[in-house]
Amino acid sequence: MKERYFEDGVSPVVGVMLMLVVTIVIAAVVSGFAGGMMDSQDLAAQATLKGSFSISDGLVIRHTGGDPVPMHELNIVIWDGPTFGQDVEIISKQVVDKSLLRTAEGEYIYNADDGTYSQMSFRPGESLYIRAENCTPDQLQPDIVPSDYEPSDGANYDTSGSSNPTEDALRWSMCLMNRDNIGNEFFIALSDNSGNAIGKTSALVTA
Repeated sequence: MKERYFEDGVSPVVGVMLMLVVTIVIAAVVSGFAGGMMDSQDLAAQATLKGSFSISDGLVIRHTGGDPVPMHELNIVIWDGPTFGQDVEIISKQVVDKSLLRTAEGEYIYNADDGTYSQMSFRPGESLYIRAENCTPDQLQPDIVPSDYEPSDGANYDTSGSSNPTEDALRWSMCLMNRDNIGNEFFIALSDNSGNAIGKTSALVTA
């Protein structure tokens, strides 16, 4: 009499094992792909900032800690805080012209004529300076400068000769050089060319 072998239970076990192997392989591929995607993304630099502004001395932005920031990637935005008035944050927001920036030694950092930089990065312990003569609203805040403002007006502008005194008075009320704004708070933010936030600080207008 021949012996008979029953192998009906082998197929389900093999099938389950194959499914497990396929699942593990797919999971490994997906995990590796996701990890590669994360590794390929450059993280934005992060910096701790401190700002100060004086009508007589100008604007100073200090890098007090964090990552070095390439100057060609650096964008600076300033805007008035609520102490300047209601709903002025969006109206007063300005991208700072980098050609106004100087080093501690007084050297201009960016040459707009040829696009070159005398300082390659903004590093911890360093400061960026905009002198008072370059903080007049026609240079620092051109989007809100009064219509008849002249650079020689400095902090002494008045609307008596303006053809539109109401609007120009409103514009002047948002300018950092206006002595009536001493004690008011404004904000400074740094971002890179992709719009990633680098750092933010606030400062008070002082004499």
